Amino acid sequence: MVRVQRIPIFPLPLVLFPNMPLPLHIFEERYRRMMRHCIDNQEEFGVLQQTKDGYSRVGCSAQIRGILKEYEDGRFDLLSFGQERFRVRRFFGDQQNLEAEVEYFSDEEFEYDAHSDGLARMAAEGILNIAAEEDLYLDSEGLESMNPEQLSLVICGTDLLGMEQKQAMLESTDTLYRLEIAIQQIGKRLRRHRAEKKLEDLLGYKIDFASLVN
Repeated sequence: MVRVQRIPIFPLPLVLFPNMPLPLHIFEERYRRMMRHCIDNQEEFGVLQQTKDGYSRVGCSAQIRGILKEYEDGRFDLLSFGQERFRVRRFFGDQQNLEAEVEYFSDEEFEYDAHSDGLARMAAEGILNIAAEEDLYLDSEGLESMNPEQLSLVICGTDLLGMEQKQAMLESTDTLYRLEIAIQQIGKRLRRHRAEKKLEDLLGYKIDFASLVN
């Protein structure tokens, strides 16, 4: 059954995915009002990617988990997390008070078999390998508890993908295709790490590769 809801919209220059954290610094008066309303009424808000051409039509709802810091001038920092993907059916209001009627959606059903299980396992192992090489903390138990759709969305929500590809993956309803894209990007990152390590070993010192990128 299709679920439709009217929610406030927060356009941002990013793509939010389900289960991904979204820390925010709220300073504009219109967004202070929006976030206070969501907190007081325990309601979610929608995040749409803002581009030079306007807003994307597919986004992700977000739930506020708590206020991290409040400032004397009324600004505040909060932490929210992505919840569900949605498609915009129509917008309401203006730039100052934007709302939308949204339709929530999930991936199309697929057959759980050796192929799908193998893709999910490769993706999970790959992202854990990246975390180990980059000395990042990743909740392995949390990953293992995710179904293939959730796993593919979380991986595609990382910095493995560029903004345009992230938006495409958010909009996709094909779990297996998204897993394949995630595995491809994981492979590229791991190969780059190995090449960088070989170069450092050859030269005998550490290199800040990030500073070399224009």
